[in-house]
Amino acid sequence: MTLSDFLQLLDKYLDAFVYPEATRNKERRNYITTETLLTWFLSLDNDEDYTVLEKSPDFLDRVYNGALSLPVKDAKQMRGRLDSYVFEEHTKNLSPEALASMCEEFQKKGETISPNNAPEDLTNLLGRILDDLISHPKKATLKRATIHDGVVQIGSKVFNLPPQLSVPSSVSEEEQVYVDALLTVYAQDCKKDDISLKDLENLPQIYQDHFRVQRQNYYAAESVLHQVRDTFVDGEHEFESLKEETLEGIEATLLKKYKNGFDRLQESLMLVTFLPYSKSLLARSDKNLVGPRERRGLLHMLVNDGKITWIKEYDGTI
Repeated sequence: MTLSDFLQLLDKYLDAFVYPEATRNKERRNYITTETLLTWFLSLDNDEDYTVLEKSPDFLDRVYNGALSLPVKDAKQMRGRLDSYVFEEHTKNLSPEALASMCEEFQKKGETISPNNAPEDLTNLLGRILDDLISHPKKATLKRATIHDGVVQIGSKVFNLPPQLSVPSSVSEEEQVYVDALLTVYAQDCKKDDISLKDLENLPQIYQDHFRVQRQNYYAAESVLHQVRDTFVDGEHEFESLKEETLEGIEATLLKKYKNGFDRLQESLMLVTFLPYSKSLLARSDKNLVGPRERRGLLHMLVNDGKITWIKEYDGTI
């Protein structure tokens, strides 16, 4: 989990406990939230200089959005002052229902936060995030990078991206949502109630080949995410922007009537390869990271996020 993810998820549930004016002034909201939430985890002397508080509103806004990374100096200062009791005092009025929902959302992100021990668990999680920032500082930005064949050039600096991910022989836990969606689509197209992964080998070859290719697409997109997230300070932010634009580009297709979900899936896979991306830096020609396979893989990531479903109740009416 990134610091941006952490701040935004907390903000969703602790908004009412931040400054009231932050909810009325969108331009001030993100930097006030960042400043407030970070200090709520810290035990500080009144006369101590806290470098994060000296940052500009624009800087703190971009930290909140994931466009900039917290400098190592600030991360080290915070790491040495983390105190779960301070955070507990600020959030003790959070309702049990809101606390349970917040813990559940962290669980969806792969982080275990217990409602009975949330202040300590969240403080420990922030500590791990800061440790990662300290150990693996990200200084490069995609904006000035030219990438070709896995080699990055920024001015006179040249370095290699992390290697691409390979497709594992068995389906991982992270794949389960989009894989289940594919199996449901195949079952509908075959007019079966449901099918499992084991059943797939007994289906017509077209479905076996289709499934194999979709896993390749998914891991192609995941490879780009891992490469840019681990290399560039704004990498994850730009990748999320690419996903959002992908969803925007195929929304009309998702809402059309089809014979079944398989037809909707197939047309979406065709359409996405021709989308005229314009928002994300990753779509620029000098990055050379996102081709047809990666674009198609983005669809499966959006299924994992719960933003795409292939089967609609109004299908079969044409």
